[in-house]
Amino acid sequence: MSVFLSYLAEAFYSLNTSLVDEPPPGTELDVCYLGKQVTFCKDLEKGKRFSVGSWYISPMQHAREFCAVTSICLLVLCWTFPILGRYHPCTNNRLKAVRPPFPLKLVVLMAVMVQVYYKAQGYKGKIWFWLMPCNMNWLLLFFISFYPALSWQVSHTILQMCISFSGLAVVALVVPDVDDLVLPLEVPFFFISHAILAFFPFYFVVTQQISTLPSQRTANAVSLYFVSWLLVTCSIFGLFYFSVVTPLSIYSGLNLNYMLSPPPNQDIVVGPWYRFLSCASVGTVFFVMRFLATLGEWVLISVKPPSATKIE
Repeated sequence: MSVFLSYLAEAFYSLNTSLVDEPPPGTELDVCYLGKQVTFCKDLEKGKRFSVGSWYISPMQHAREFCAVTSICLLVLCWTFPILGRYHPCTNNRLKAVRPPFPLKLVVLMAVMVQVYYKAQGYKGKIWFWLMPCNMNWLLLFFISFYPALSWQVSHTILQMCISFSGLAVVALVVPDVDDLVLPLEVPFFFISHAILAFFPFYFVVTQQISTLPSQRTANAVSLYFVSWLLVTCSIFGLFYFSVVTPLSIYSGLNLNYMLSPPPNQDIVVGPWYRFLSCASVGTVFFVMRFLATLGEWVLISVKPPSATKIE
């Protein structure tokens, strides 16, 4: 195992040998990237210095966390999906895909188009920031809005996860990191798009097109359904960002979703194990959002029983 970890650590390091050991403060004379000819932070395009990646945690640490998180997430998914298969959600229409109505489709389309513009016009490499969680959330909503062969099962699964993912939009609004947003109106768009994203999935719960509750209303069924969807969401999120985005972050030299160093302007999620502290924080956010959605739906259906809702 140690030989494999050493090989994997070397592979991670070889993806980008120009990264510095610590996140550069970004002052004029700081080195942002190594190489035959070093790159000073002052020579980077406007906004990019705030997104520079580094070896804040060592390649060996990356290798260990890659193996641990990937294994745990795959095991959890293998355990939870069969459980979810035993429970049907409390919704009447499971034949058609769940899609937003036309006005919300326009909102999704506009949000994605504006993001495409900002990513294309930004500094070199900004396109990689499509991999940030809220941008991926918009892409998921774009997929369920416009993919023609969408099934109910796929749309239902995406929206169940988006309920928890919406909590990350709330976090982005409470603790915004807008240092690299330098294009005209990019900062206002950041706040508007995240505010919309925070509430978007709840439209489907309120209109009873998806449900956070199983058809069996026993305490055991509700609890198991809740925990299973929470674990699925956390596992897919962890699998994507540790197993896919981290290597891409190293390769691009950019701190995508803070996978290479902690978020700025805070002193809590820091240190060599900061990514596990971040996992705990994200898991808590996912739990709170799903709990609020479940509680809200429980109150809603106690007033108005579930009914078939026309699917756009």
